[in-house]
Amino acid sequence: MSTLKSVITLVRYQPWFFLITCLAWGIFHSLPLLMALLGREVFDALSDTSGMGMSVWTILALIVATSLSRVSVMIGGVWLWSTAYYTLASLIRRNIFGWIMTSPGSKKLPGSPGEAVTRFRDDVHEVLMTVENWTDFSGIFFMLVGSIVVMANIDPLIALVAMAPLVGVLIFGYAVGDKIQRYRRATLEATGRITSFIGEVFGGVQAVKVAAAEEDVIRHFQKLNNERHDVAVRDVLFNSLFRAINTNMAFVGIGLMMLMVAGTVRGKGFNAGDFFLFTYFLQHLSWNMFFIGDVLAQHKRTGVSLERLREMTPEASEELIVKSSPLYMKGDPPNVQIREKGRKDKLRQFEAHALRYHYPSTGRGIEGVDIALRRGEFVVVTGKIGSGKTTLLRALLGLVEIEEGEILWNGARISDPAAFMTPPRVSYTSQAPRLFSDTLRDNILMGQAERDGMIADAVQLAVMEPDIDILEDGLDTKVGPRGVKLSGGQVQRSAAARMFVREAELLVIDDLSSALDVETESILWQRLFERRNVTCIVASHRRAALRRADKIVLLEEGRVNAVGTLDELLEHRETMRELWHGSA
Repeated sequence: MSTLKSVITLVRYQPWFFLITCLAWGIFHSLPLLMALLGREVFDALSDTSGMGMSVWTILALIVATSLSRVSVMIGGVWLWSTAYYTLASLIRRNIFGWIMTSPGSKKLPGSPGEAVTRFRDDVHEVLMTVENWTDFSGIFFMLVGSIVVMANIDPLIALVAMAPLVGVLIFGYAVGDKIQRYRRATLEATGRITSFIGEVFGGVQAVKVAAAEEDVIRHFQKLNNERHDVAVRDVLFNSLFRAINTNMAFVGIGLMMLMVAGTVRGKGFNAGDFFLFTYFLQHLSWNMFFIGDVLAQHKRTGVSLERLREMTPEASEELIVKSSPLYMKGDPPNVQIREKGRKDKLRQFEAHALRYHYPSTGRGIEGVDIALRRGEFVVVTGKIGSGKTTLLRALLGLVEIEEGEILWNGARISDPAAFMTPPRVSYTSQAPRLFSDTLRDNILMGQAERDGMIADAVQLAVMEPDIDILEDGLDTKVGPRGVKLSGGQVQRSAAARMFVREAELLVIDDLSSALDVETESILWQRLFERRNVTCIVASHRRAALRRADKIVLLEEGRVNAVGTLDELLEHRETMRELWHGSA
């Protein structure tokens, strides 16, 4: 999808509003043409050559009224464009974010979250600068054409000379377009690396302090800044050179016109009003030609930004980021609809056959893995570090896209595990849970509507009551970025409460107890099985989980080594005996 087509699609989102905005700025940029004609009449009236039959004071009054009208139009135009800018920016960001959150499969952002922030901020802004140029273009084009027509009526040859720099600007703009795109991309990528690093430093400030790595962090930050400085200087210098050449092209044309006008005046082909008119137009023509050159450069920069934004939605159609979507710029958005559990969601049997997935970067993963469980069973996936436990769980949940195999829910094949394996069917807690910089209550609910007793029940199951009692504001305590105010065990139990509060049919747990002491872990499992008829798939090597397992799946180098009860595996598998004796 071309840059031009993308921009057209954007402006069609609110076509009437965009047309009104264009009209406002068209009037703003066109009014100088009227002011120039009125100015000529002032000089003609002073020399008794005016054909309007009005006094100088009347004409001056009209000039003042026109100037005030232009200021009023500008105020309205600023409001209109500001509204259009934030509306279209919200549209682009909503489309990208919506695709990342709701599209089939699990999507990874290109680069780091900091890089994504740079694209959401800077690249969206670049796209909208082209839309802004469109709102200005109609008035500027009318002013440019009108000026040349008026001058052509006075002297066609001079009007022809006025067009020459414009042609030069267009040719030069297309000639250097590739360099503009290359330098702009390098600058944006360097900016993204800095934004990403700053975010990582803020998130890992405790690790930096513990390692006494402050100076190393500063040195790396300086290195990234120096890299960005080098590419940004090239970008700015080239764009400044581009603008300077455009401006000089305009000035060369203006100089030629001035020489021609001077010759015409000496030949008495011009009166005072004509001379004022040409002088006034020459000033505006120089800026208009510079603007047209800048439009060409901005068009190339926007092409780079659109490519970078589409890299965030690689499998989507090219039209996705600019397509029409509902926005709620005024008032409250619709309430989040939490999906209720239906009859077909109730789990009777869960199966996965011949699952295969390998990480592209390392080639490691899982191969030909089968797993099955019935309602109420507690299945533990275990194995040595690197055996594929986490990879298997991520494959079952659709967090990685399996290369081969199938996953079935009550005998029906799941075509899109990432969309299907979610609450109220499945609830998941990862090995390294993520908390947000919000209250503990909101981190547990995560958009879930709160009902009487639901949080208290989830907190009790997660063995968090003692922690809630000592937190300064209880459940309403702000936990800080990534839960920095909580201990590792509190973060894991908060994530467990978030999982329990959804009352899902199947719980998928990746080493939930890794940051818990033996006693707390034992209490957690005991409470869960006393209070609920749960169905679980748990990745763990801890004795508390292994003892409770109805069935253990032993993985070795990404393949199923054996399946059986704890006693069976301890009797027949040396790997299981090593894990058992090395477990707490």
